[in-house]
Amino acid sequence: MGLDMYMKIGKRIPGKTFEEIQEIEDNIYLGDNKELLEEYKEYIVELDYYGFGSPRYALSEEVAYWRKANAIHNWFVCNVQNGNDDCGTYEVKKEQLEKLLDTCKKVLKNSVLVEGMIVNGYTVERDEKGKLIEKENLVNGEKIYDSTVAKELLPTRGGFFFGNTNYDQCYIESLKETVEQVERILKDTDFDKYYITYTSSW
Repeated sequence: MGLDMYMKIGKRIPGKTFEEIQEIEDNIYLGDNKELLEEYKEYIVELDYYGFGSPRYALSEEVAYWRKANAIHNWFVCNVQNGNDDCGTYEVKKEQLEKLLDTCKKVLKNSVLVEGMIVNGYTVERDEKGKLIEKENLVNGEKIYDSTVAKELLPTRGGFFFGNTNYDQCYIESLKETVEQVERILKDTDFDKYYITYTSSW
């Protein structure tokens, strides 16, 4: 349970739009459409899902993963998903990844960590009306001394089990992780032959 975030890569299919490729992938996922599996066999990826007992197929495979990096998720919602936080699958253009990389680096450059109280997980409780709520567990750690640039360029995004929304060492680690993953994807991907997608779930 919680915010899981994925980037995937797939081969472009000549003559097919991104939306058409997604429809084909949806139709072959369970592996029971033998005609589609044969027609697109050079684009098929067999997924390694444990315990299903039968293969799962797709046209794309995972190249990056985050957990509860809600500021990065918020960036994708605002810059790739047209504001729709709907767990949909969206194509991410090379220029968008370059913009994300540049934004992360700017925030990192302008964020100095100092000692302070930070969130270290949550306790789930029920309020007086019986509604589930998250209660922050505070511990000594490091937080951003002046989070003005972070809040302006990469603001956090709250949500149930989205992780903490504070500007602290965990926030900085999620940006460093993003830089590493995005730099690798940009270096390794021929965007004329492959497409990149972003999707999330919670």
